[in-house]
Amino acid sequence: MQDPLSWIFGACLVLGVGYLLFTIVLGDFADGAGDGDFTMLLGAAFLSGFGAFGLLGVLSQWSLPVTLLSAVGFGYVLGRGGSFLLKAVLRQQTEDSIEVIDKLVGMSARVTIDTPEGKIGEAMVEGGQHITRSAIKEVDGHALKRGDIVQVINAESGLLYVKKKNG
Repeated sequence: MQDPLSWIFGACLVLGVGYLLFTIVLGDFADGAGDGDFTMLLGAAFLSGFGAFGLLGVLSQWSLPVTLLSAVGFGYVLGRGGSFLLKAVLRQQTEDSIEVIDKLVGMSARVTIDTPEGKIGEAMVEGGQHITRSAIKEVDGHALKRGDIVQVINAESGLLYVKKKNG
């Protein structure tokens, strides 16, 4: 029974570490949606820890319950630790950008791409010492053309809500 278990734990270890290395080497390409999909990374961290401790338990001839408990426990610790670390890094990165994006409310911006009705577009806001390119959504649902001037009405979760200026 140890041989099939060592293959299972070994496969978990290889898959978890393989995905982590794939993501590190290929960066955003491997991450798919970019910022949003941390679940795969945390799953890979769990899988790596589960496989490593499971394999250690099998090769050290621990009893099956001890092997399974230690494998699940170490996988959980790696997954939770990774989650804590990613949240801390994300919090640090967004603290500055949220403060800056809130200061854009009330400013004018120039639309950089044609945007159909009700869709999310992009605009450049020139204010103070910064020129910021940001995602925008027209609050009245109007289509926007490249070069249109809009007024920033609200900022929420990194998205600027704008209203098309007359003229």
